Amino acid sequence: MPNLTVPSERPVTNDPIHGGRQFGFLLVDKFSMFSLAAAIDTFRSANRLLGHDFYGWTTVSADGDAVMASNGLPLKIDYAVADLPPVDILFVSVGLTTEFPGKSKVLAALRSWGRRGNALGALSVGSYLLAEAGQLEGYRCTIHWENRAGFVERFPDINCTGNVFEIDRKRYTCAGGTTSIDLMLEIVRGD
Repeated sequence: MPNLTVPSERPVTNDPIHGGRQFGFLLVDKFSMFSLAAAIDTFRSANRLLGHDFYGWTTVSADGDAVMASNGLPLKIDYAVADLPPVDILFVSVGLTTEFPGKSKVLAALRSWGRRGNALGALSVGSYLLAEAGQLEGYRCTIHWENRAGFVERFPDINCTGNVFEIDRKRYTCAGGTTSIDLMLEIVRGD
């Protein structure tokens, strides 16, 4: 059996070292805690193996208030979408419905973010919001398999592949759940 060495435990922070990567997670009520945790823990594990905090993350909501996950747990939020500091990729995570308070603020922020040439991503059903904001036109994307038929019907001109994840230039989408790990590992591999 090989001798595996694992770095000692150290405090987890969400602030990357200079030159590291920072990710934003824009969350709305009923978002999937599982998809979010899978994404963030991939970066946390990468930091642990690196021995320093190269990857950081922050949470965002329409107004900066806490949001309720689909499992009923509230999550403290770091920023309102209007106050979001620069991040390398802004990921969107929503619940099974894309109607929620503050939606107009979120769509406006996504449009503004995209117009400036910034990278956008979606976990699970978050691809709906990117499409509604006009940020998937001309890009490949994916979405949770249960939502693919409805997505394709609503957005017939968007190439929704049904793959586990898609990276197309500055658009990063995954089907949610454990596929969040697959997408984040691909991002880490690219670094």
